[in-house]
Amino acid sequence: MTTTLIEFQIAADPPQRLDKALFRDAPAQAELSRTYLTRLILAGAVRINLAPQNNPKAKVVEGAQVQIELPCAAELNLTPENIPLRVVYEDDALIVIDKPAGMVVHPAPGSPTGTLVHALLHHCAARIANRYAGACFVVSLRR
Repeated sequence: MTTTLIEFQIAADPPQRLDKALFRDAPAQAELSRTYLTRLILAGAVRINLAPQNNPKAKVVEGAQVQIELPCAAELNLTPENIPLRVVYEDDALIVIDKPAGMVVHPAPGSPTGTLVHALLHHCAARIANRYAGACFVVSLRR
């Protein structure tokens, strides 16, 4: 698996916890959430001054050199699935769905199929095929 390496330095007056310091100081364009950073730390993908880290609560000091190895995203081959949808409203630019409780929204480990994304790909296939940037916008209603 290929990875992308992000390198940066911990700025002045860092938070006490490694995960919080990384969240604050990681480059914004990397778009790393604190939850994801914690997973990366636990997976051993974070090094501070070349030493691997595996404790999100570890202390960090100003000026520490950080390296984070980000795994490259796996390509998804999404196949439209004919899953019934309760459509509340639909026009050429918008679709409002009453999403059933428990229906997974997008593919994830443990839910590779049967998601709202798969259902929308099937439901909106003609519209997406006929537009360059065509997409279905989704609004989930909660009761």
